[in-house]
Amino acid sequence: MNKNNFARLLCLSVFASATLHAVSLKDSVEKVLSSNPEIIAEKNNQEAFRKYIDEREANYYPRLDVDGRLEKSNSNKNYDQPNSNNLADGSDQEDGYNFGIALNQMLYDGNLTPSQVREAKFNNLANKYRTERNIDNVVYETITAYTGLVQYNELLNLTNEMILTNEDNYQTAKEKESISGEVLETYQVESKLNFVKEKYLEEKDLKASKIDTFKRYVGIEPDGSECRPKIDISKIPNNLQQLVELAVLKNSEILEQIERVKAQREKIAQADSKFLPNLSLELKALTDSDLSLNEQGVENQAFGRINLAWNLYNGGGDHAVSKQEELFLAEQKERLDAITNKIVESVKVTYQRFEKNKERIDVLKGYVSANENIVEVYKSEFESGTRTFVDILDAQTVLYEAKKSLVIREFELYRNYYDLLNTLSMLTPTVSDPKNSVCSENKAALTTIVSEQKNAVKNENKNRDLRTLLGDTPAPVAKQEVSEDVSKALAEDTKVKEETVKKVASTNTNIDSLLNAQEGYYTINITTTEGINSAKSYVASNGLNSQDSFVYPFGPDMKSAKVVYGIFKSVKDANIAIESLPASVKASKPYVDNVVKHKNLYYKYHK
Repeated sequence: MNKNNFARLLCLSVFASATLHAVSLKDSVEKVLSSNPEIIAEKNNQEAFRKYIDEREANYYPRLDVDGRLEKSNSNKNYDQPNSNNLADGSDQEDGYNFGIALNQMLYDGNLTPSQVREAKFNNLANKYRTERNIDNVVYETITAYTGLVQYNELLNLTNEMILTNEDNYQTAKEKESISGEVLETYQVESKLNFVKEKYLEEKDLKASKIDTFKRYVGIEPDGSECRPKIDISKIPNNLQQLVELAVLKNSEILEQIERVKAQREKIAQADSKFLPNLSLELKALTDSDLSLNEQGVENQAFGRINLAWNLYNGGGDHAVSKQEELFLAEQKERLDAITNKIVESVKVTYQRFEKNKERIDVLKGYVSANENIVEVYKSEFESGTRTFVDILDAQTVLYEAKKSLVIREFELYRNYYDLLNTLSMLTPTVSDPKNSVCSENKAALTTIVSEQKNAVKNENKNRDLRTLLGDTPAPVAKQEVSEDVSKALAEDTKVKEETVKKVASTNTNIDSLLNAQEGYYTINITTTEGINSAKSYVASNGLNSQDSFVYPFGPDMKSAKVVYGIFKSVKDANIAIESLPASVKASKPYVDNVVKHKNLYYKYHK
């Protein structure tokens, strides 16, 4: 028994030492990014695709051609009737040269070249998103191998601990057998010991496969010092709607298909360019010695001309090509819808599993804790004679299985987390973040994940790009960078639900005018400030009419505030009002916004 206790202590010491000098996930991913052949190939492919843009842009520049020839010839003449028409047999010799230089410049080609340049740029972006997705997939496989190694290291430690426990139990059973002659408990302990040993061998085999995968991607053998990576829960929005919107905005597969649609539009423009004329400038100079003048001297020639080429009819072929490209465009749009639906489904399924696994981990923690208490109580009752040795064996086995289930479920949550990051196309930058350069301080890093997420929501600094588009993120007054087009699109897509809310105290006596404005009316989104006092100061310092200005707080703890101006029946009226705003206000780039959007934002935080 002392020998087994020493073995336990040795295992714990080795594990603790390895943790202090552990290789983090970030280290492994950085090595993959710098040396993995698949990733290097994708980066080379990106560089090659950029050259297509240079190739297309070359058509903007003039073409300079040089041609020439040096000639020496001899012609023998044998006439059938040499004396008629003063013809005589003989031979002619010519030697000389011809040299010319020509410059051709495209003046107009029906917008073909600009369209080809734009297509090349769109295709380059599409390829960039495709290769980044492939790189993320390699990183994902590396992460899977790395976390698999950590998981099986923990499972092997757990199983080895159970083997040592059962070896202790076996010694105890043998002692009882020597006293009472009862061999049943010895057989039972031996059975459980062999069962756990078989599990140990199975886990070692599974770990070996993870080692091979790790070596394939990272290029080196793992040294056994791998550790649980940190989870940045703030990267995951705290509700499904925000997560879906973020995935649609950032997923590389969707972004790639958007660029494919844009490139296909350019192919239609290129097909339509066939219906337009082509104009080109040609300048040429040449010199000829004894060739064109039959050994009579030198001829120099120079000319310039503008060439016009315009096909008026070719049997309807160009029209057919144009219609064909329009059908291809419709195909690409349908593919975009299908990809978007697939990504949305994937995000929803993974997020639901992520949330369920957090709940299951909490339940399993309680299950493990309860079984630990059961084992201790059974040991106490065994010493007092009210429990049998078999009861302890069964309780220890249940505890072992419970701990295994907890470890497996925690690493399943890791997989859900990295699946979500991969779908959001945030996997590589998140894992490469300097904050993730060290291992988790807590072996059971995920046991407090729910509370971590709650803290992250309170101090949320996540999803800033999307929340800015929705108008929910404070920004410096003079540097607000809200995308008008995206903001309008999101506002128009939002379902407006009429709700009955309680009347609350407002920081502006005119806020009711905004809240009671008819659906379909517009306002001017001026800016977002840090707090309601800053919003009021902004209105006063910029000379805005207090009766037409509306300010209201929103966001967690009401730390942010909106400044909007006026209520208008049409976008035209609102744009006219923008022109009359003070220059200091126009510097903040105010834009026309839907009133209903601000109603929804107000009611969201004033219930």
